[in-house]
Amino acid sequence: MFSTFLLFTLIAVVVHFLIRHLFGRYGLVDHPDGLKKIHKSAVPISGGLSFAICVIIFLVLLTYQ
Repeated sequence: MFSTFLLFTLIAVVVHFLIRHLFGRYGLVDHPDGLKKIHKSAVPISGGLSFAICVIIFLVLLTYQ
């Protein structure tokens, strides 16, 4: 069970940084506007997508284990 968790964590980290890099490369970022957004620089808008992909991969791995 612990090895499954470690595998899922490793996959999540890799997928997150891969998607974050791709979103940054293609300009899919959120720019601060000085009013509501408090971040200092452009931030990739990929958090939900990388989370969804990781959950799907995790469920597939658990199904075929």
